[in-house]
Amino acid sequence: MPGFILTDDEYTFIVNLEKDLLTRAQGASPRASSHFQKVAKVHTDFLAREEGKRSLTNKKKTGKAERDALRLKRQQERLTALQAAAQKQQQPASQSDQTSNPRTRAS
Repeated sequence: MPGFILTDDEYTFIVNLEKDLLTRAQGASPRASSHFQKVAKVHTDFLAREEGKRSLTNKKKTGKAERDALRLKRQQERLTALQAAAQKQQQPASQSDQTSNPRTRAS
């Protein structure tokens, strides 16, 4: 299944198996050494694709986290701007109430 990455245990097992095959190939007969090297090459190719998937998955996660952080920052800035605008609207309204109502002073 192309969309799934290996668990850490599976990944470690295949890495160790690849290393073991390469080690055994050094002391084996020519025929067995050739076989071990071919199987190790299959593991190497598989691990390269797996590392690419892991890298892509990590890149997607960090990209999403960065976008979420930026979105949150923008929301905070908008909220701060709205609060500042609301306070500015309240201050002139309360000042205009005091100055525009001279009847209350005359009484």
